[in-house]
Amino acid sequence: MASADETEGGLTSVDFIQLQHYMEESSLRVRDVIKEFHPGGRYAKYTTGECLSVEGFCLFLKTYLEVEDFPPNFCQKLFRYFQQAEKDGSPKSSTPKEGGVFLRDVSCYFSVLEEGQPREKLEFTFKLYDKDGNGLLDSS
Repeated sequence: MASADETEGGLTSVDFIQLQHYMEESSLRVRDVIKEFHPGGRYAKYTTGECLSVEGFCLFLKTYLEVEDFPPNFCQKLFRYFQQAEKDGSPKSSTPKEGGVFLRDVSCYFSVLEEGQPREKLEFTFKLYDKDGNGLLDSS
């Protein structure tokens, strides 16, 4: 029988431990990987505006975690987790189109889990959400 976490798109403690293990083995940083998904990057075709498709999300994970054989079912579960989190935490007007997930939200999540100084993580996260680069987080 499936647990509430599994049926509602949540992550179990086992999932989180597995994800941490992959992250410990990787030498890449989120800030380096997301560049490849922006216009002009080699994976830009997997983004629509600011959103990643499921294929783009799985490619992001494989690239960031430096694994070719990332389990497809685990990738799908993580994708659904981000979809659910965005649906639950965002106004309808700011939810991703066509079932995607926001690249900045995925990037923020993984950057917080990375090793590093809190100030560095806060600066990176701030820049992710400062869309116009004016040094302010505007309501728009």
